[in-house]
Amino acid sequence: MTIYASAKSGVSISDRGVYWGTGQHPTDNKTTATSYSSGNAGFQVKISGLQPNTNYWIRSYAVNSKGVAYSVDKQITTMSPPNHISVATDTMFASGAFTAFAAGTVRDSLAAGIKESGICIATSANPQITDRKIITPGHNDLDIFVRIDSLHEATNYNIRAYCINNFGRITYGPNVLISTIRRGHVTYSMVNEDPNADADTKAAYKRIDEATAKAVEYQNNFSTCEKTLSINYSPGTPTADAVNGGWINVGANPGYQRVGTILHEIEHTLGGGTSWFWPQLIVNGVCVGKHTNQILQFMTRNPTAKLYGDGLHSWPYGFNGNWEDTGVDMDYIIHCLLVQGMKKDGLPDAN
Repeated sequence: MTIYASAKSGVSISDRGVYWGTGQHPTDNKTTATSYSSGNAGFQVKISGLQPNTNYWIRSYAVNSKGVAYSVDKQITTMSPPNHISVATDTMFASGAFTAFAAGTVRDSLAAGIKESGICIATSANPQITDRKIITPGHNDLDIFVRIDSLHEATNYNIRAYCINNFGRITYGPNVLISTIRRGHVTYSMVNEDPNADADTKAAYKRIDEATAKAVEYQNNFSTCEKTLSINYSPGTPTADAVNGGWINVGANPGYQRVGTILHEIEHTLGGGTSWFWPQLIVNGVCVGKHTNQILQFMTRNPTAKLYGDGLHSWPYGFNGNWEDTGVDMDYIIHCLLVQGMKKDGLPDAN
């Protein structure tokens, strides 16, 4: 902002400029004139660092050998900055019983700068950041993808993408209704455990039990599947195997006594590769399930992603070998969401 003022004095002026602030008779912010005409007349001052849409008080001053003189206060109001930002809320989402994933986009046509972006959520329509907000992780504020935890199962929520620009202006995307799912009911029991087994065998029991407990928790939190599992330690089994009825054998190789392997075998008990419907879901090596592929595309942020498969298995996120299980939380979640997508596409309940 440029302020034009003038000062007249019978003696030489040693300093001139303005004081400015949000209160009357400002004395805090002093800006000295850098340009003025010859003599004791007009001068101009450039003020920076003002906030948009804010009331300010300004008074000019001049200093000579007799002291300081001030003008009367003038009030000004800065303008609101132009908004060249548009925000969209993705209508696609993914959800478990207590967690949801939501997305959106921000377009900053003038590259004015974004201070923050994310998703706000509430049970009522058109949520605001004062309800609850989840900030976009990392530094990519234009592409929003967030994980929302601590939700209630089988509940409707409203979400809106938002962004805050560098001037503090908030822009919201359209309201989108999402819902969490009912928690699944997959249970298990360890069978045929020998109480007199040696230490190595008992260690295997423990690894398998712990891996199964975690796998079942993922399956129940991110799908509505129901199944009763019998987990059997079978040293003669090279890796692991399962049948549609719920029986799972886990071999002696510790590399397969892990969460990914158990999730893989649970999928078989739920009909993956074992149901009459499987050849209708995997056709010529590619999954034709609309919901399954949508989930994969949404969770990987890849609009062309496809699930592939054969007569028994699917990939990616199928954990078809222990090298695919790196212990990554999101890999386990996506696997279970894909199973839920398969169910929605028609894979029947193996029970």
